Amino acid sequence: MFFHSIGLAHYLSFSSALMIIGLFGLISNRSSIISYIISLEIMFLAVNLMLVSISKYVANLQGQTLLIFTLCVTAAEISVILGLAIFHYKTHNTISSNSLNTLSEE
Repeated sequence: MFFHSIGLAHYLSFSSALMIIGLFGLISNRSSIISYIISLEIMFLAVNLMLVSISKYVANLQGQTLLIFTLCVTAAEISVILGLAIFHYKTHNTISSNSLNTLSEE
């Protein structure tokens, strides 16, 4: 009974709050690669929540289909970023993003 009172505006405002939190984390936390990955993932989840809520509101399954595609692309992107982060850690023994200005071997 309580969940029927939650409308589209609630979902969109929560999604906007997630997007702002992810953007703030991306801008303010420049210490490690892992914080970049977490902030990007929060932003991608905000976009996915927006897709599902609008798709539910207009009673169309195209947004949910796009959500599945977006989740697959996001998972592939995050796996590539994690692979680069592991390679960076193995070569430089740090996950600090300050040493990312050179990707060549030393």
